Amino acid sequence: MWASWIPVLCLGVCLLLPPEPAGSEGAVPIAITCFTRGLDIRKEKADVLCPGGCPLEEFSVFGHVVYVSVSSICGTAVK
Repeated sequence: MWASWIPVLCLGVCLLLPPEPAGSEGAVPIAITCFTRGLDIRKEKADVLCPGGCPLEEFSVFGHVVYVSVSSICGTAVK
């Protein structure tokens, strides 16, 4: 049963989400920049789309597993 659960990137509280029921529409991802921080997104839950080619050496990421809200969202995804 655990194999069907989907782990998600978290910037506060980590959750394991159950799969969406068949036929349900997922949220439309929000296009963000390489430097969008967790505190820039004013939603409890959001699907985001990071652009390609972000300069990895310039990401500000603070934390391990749980990240501080001033961390770059795209940076935490690749860390």
